Formats: sequence, C-alpha cells, structure tokens
Amino acid sequence: EDPEEKKKFIAEKEEEYMKSINYKKMFSQIIEHKEFVEKLDELDIKWSDKACACVVMASGGYPEKYETGKEISGLDENGQCPDVFVYHAGTKLDGGRFYTAGGRVLGVTATGSDLKSALDTAYKAVKGISFEKAHYRTDIGKKAL
Repeated sequence: EDPEEKKKFIAEKEEEYMKSINYKKMFSQIIEHKEFVEKLDELDIKWSDKACACVVMASGGYPEKYETGKEISGLDENGQCPDVFVYHAGTKLDGGRFYTAGGRVLGVTATGSDLKSALDTAYKAVKGISFEKAHYRTDIGKKAL
C-alpha cells in the first residue's frame, strides 16, 4: 500500500464528507426559511405612516482592512439607545460589553413623522454612540429631502 495514495484517498473522502455536511446544513436552512415564509401570511402586520432612516456605523478602514475588538460605548445593556432601534451587524458581546467584530458594525435606525425628522433622530443617536475609528456617511437620505 502506497502511503501517498492512502493520504490522497483520505483527503478526498474528507472533502466529500465536508461537502455533504455543508450541503445538509444549507438544505436545512432553506427548509427553515420556506417554513418561515409560509407562516408570513399568518402574521398580523401593522404598517406605519412614519418615515424611517438607517445610518450604518462602520469600522475605520472599511471596506478595506479594518481592526476589530474596539469597545462600543453609548449603547444600553440590550445594545440599544433611546428613540431608535440599533441593528447589530459586526458586533460581539463579551462580559456585558459590546465590541466591534466586523466592517459594518451597527445600523442605527430611527423613525419620524417625515424623512427629515427620522434622519435627524438617527444622526443624533449616531453621535451618542462611539468606538475607536468609527465612521459613517453624512449624506444618507439627503437627495430625497
């Protein structure tokens, strides 16, 4: 028995096994999504007449090379702040504190009676949240005003 052929055979079997696992995982996610979609018509969705705006806070250097592990301040224990909903994209919770863990870190989202008030609220909330080298666009929604 050739040891090199045996290594090659084992590597091929491991690759087949991993593809099988990934396929099963992907397939189960599709099934879960289908079941979720089928239940959407059962939800009692309430639409709002309010305007909504979201400002993404990103890590310094994004979309190129960026650092992670920067502590985020200005969020409560649930990762939120007053008058807005903060969507976590590139964060991690460690020891009760939030840290950056990706390029797009937070989606700071606010509603208002019109787009201007929603944008004003979102940008006010962004100014209350901080982490080292944080940056965000300042032109979000301006063309629509």
